[in-house]
Amino acid sequence: MKFNLRKTIAYSSRILLVFFMVINPMLLLADDPGTPCDGSDPLDNNCPLDSWVIYMVILVLILTAIHLLKKQLRSSL
Repeated sequence: MKFNLRKTIAYSSRILLVFFMVINPMLLLADDPGTPCDGSDPLDNNCPLDSWVIYMVILVLILTAIHLLKKQLRSSL
């Protein structure tokens, strides 16, 4: 399998763009650190998840998609 730098850069820039589009609303709506479940969540949840949990879930989803894509490409060869 030949390494193509242009395709790799294009693919990784797409992944980063999607990642930043997903993370941006969370960063904009981030709550000030205070007492937990203080009712100031903009989405009206009783006790929202910490932002690091959401980041980890998104990271795992992205890594899973990359793994499945690579597995599909390997099986098609």
